[in-house]
Amino acid sequence: MTQLHRIPSDLIEAYHMLSAARRCYVLQSLGNHQQEPLSVRDLAQCMTALEERIPQAAASGDPYRSVYNALTQTHLPKLAKADVVEYDSKRKIVSSGNRIQSIKRLYVTTHAVYRLQQYDDQYGYYRSHLER
Repeated sequence: MTQLHRIPSDLIEAYHMLSAARRCYVLQSLGNHQQEPLSVRDLAQCMTALEERIPQAAASGDPYRSVYNALTQTHLPKLAKADVVEYDSKRKIVSSGNRIQSIKRLYVTTHAVYRLQQYDDQYGYYRSHLER
C-alpha cells in the first residue's frame, strides 16, 4: 500500500487561489501592469474582452457586469483574505499583496508543466526520452 504524506495547508490554499481562471487573470494583470493600483473597472473590462474574445473597448453590458460582480463579490475578497492582493472595496482598486510573488511562482511553474504536458501528449518527445 502506498504511504500518503500530509499536504501542507499553504499549498492547498495556494492551489485553491489558482483554481478559478479569473483569479489567475488577476495575477497576470498585476504582473503585466507596472502601474499599480489597478481599477476593478479596468480589470473587469480586460477580463471580459478576453473571455468574450472582443476588443477591450467593446467590453460592456451583461458580460462586463457579470465579471465585475464576480470580482468584487468573490475573487478579490478571497485573494485579499489570503494576502495575495490588497483590495480597497470602497475605492474599487486592487494592488499586489504580500503573498503575490509566491502564488505567481506557483502559477508560472504549474502553467509551464501543463504546457510541457500538452506538448508531450501531442508529440511524445519527453516521454520517448524518459523511456530510454
